[in-house]
Amino acid sequence: MQPKRGGLFHWIDASGQAMGALVRVGLVSSAAVAAALGQFLLAVILAIIALGLFVRLWRGRLNETKKQR
Repeated sequence: MQPKRGGLFHWIDASGQAMGALVRVGLVSSAAVAAALGQFLLAVILAIIALGLFVRLWRGRLNETKKQR
């Protein structure tokens, strides 16, 4: 018996099944799927780095204003 999963898991699973079917039929190449997935993962990684840099700079400016008071 499998544990119950949330709606997001079902959406990811269904989209994976759909992409697999499109690749098998030949409408989409597996290289195109790999390239799109790679670009998405790169965008996520760069967004996390940018967010971390923003928070670091923001905290530094807050500490400077506290020292000036």
